[in-house]
Amino acid sequence: MDADTPTQQEADPCRIIRWAREEAAKNGTEQSAEEGKIVEHYQYKVWQVVEYHKVEVAALQAKAERMRQELSLALAAIELIDSRLADETQHDRFELARYIEQAPQYHNNRQGKTFPFAWGRLRFKQHTTRETAQVVDEEAAKKAFPAFVKTEEKLRWGDLKATLQIAEDGRVCTADGEIVPRELIQGFARATAQQVFMDIDGMTFDLTGGGVHATGTEDADSPDEDGGEADGGDSPDARAALFSDL
Repeated sequence: MDADTPTQQEADPCRIIRWAREEAAKNGTEQSAEEGKIVEHYQYKVWQVVEYHKVEVAALQAKAERMRQELSLALAAIELIDSRLADETQHDRFELARYIEQAPQYHNNRQGKTFPFAWGRLRFKQHTTRETAQVVDEEAAKKAFPAFVKTEEKLRWGDLKATLQIAEDGRVCTADGEIVPRELIQGFARATAQQVFMDIDGMTFDLTGGGVHATGTEDADSPDEDGGEADGGDSPDARAALFSDL
């Protein structure tokens, strides 16, 4: 628009309309055309701001995408390192676990103990698998326990399971004491297994086959039984000498 166009400070609607009428008379154009120029004038100013911010947003979106790609690559690299860590320590972890099973001071009376060493520590705790049962043949179970079958003929396993008892040998019994055939419902008795962890620089190595993870994350539902005893004995050099032939 030319210099006679009303400025933003003078953008009184009545004045703009008068200006459009005057411009139409001066240029021999329709007033509507001159009014359209005013609309385009302000639209253009808004468009400039929009375009500027679109460029800003596009730059930030591109930056965010690069960061997402870098994060994805970093996470993939971390997974690869974790996998290599597990693979490269597998042999030593296996040998150490086998040795612990044979060494009396670790094999006997080790529940809840912690043994500190030069490069880390060993922790012992128990992990208990709760007794449970699972349906082997759902169709047969529906016929055997019709009271627990939903109207759509689906076994109400949750309700049925709550009425069952599991013996120490894994046999499943009904509330009336009737033994349920194993081919109908398989029971699993409560089992307790010993777990051994080795902590080194914030990483925990599960010597009983659970892999490698950050210290303290191996079992969120089970407290760490760290109140244990130190074996107290040899210096780091003396301990290293014990394994010099390995």
